[in-house]
Amino acid sequence: MCFAKLPPGWRAITHENWGAARKARDLGQRTHEIMQKEQMLGSGSTFQTMAAQRDLAVAELDLATAMRATGSTLEHNGVLIQEAVTGTVTTSSP
Repeated sequence: MCFAKLPPGWRAITHENWGAARKARDLGQRTHEIMQKEQMLGSGSTFQTMAAQRDLAVAELDLATAMRATGSTLEHNGVLIQEAVTGTVTTSSP
């Protein structure tokens, strides 16, 4: 499922979806690496490598969309929602 194409009014993506998006991105990355190696060895085609690269880009977009939807991007970067709302930082940056 491509998270970037969700219909209007769709509710927040759960952490379960975020985990699925991460696994899809990891799979896309491994597939792309394999296709690159096959092409270098002469057994894979440019088309297969480019298709794997496109699939990886879509998976990365889905992951970024899922992270943004769950607020994980902020948490990952050490930003607490309450601190952002009040403008008062009580913790130091990592």
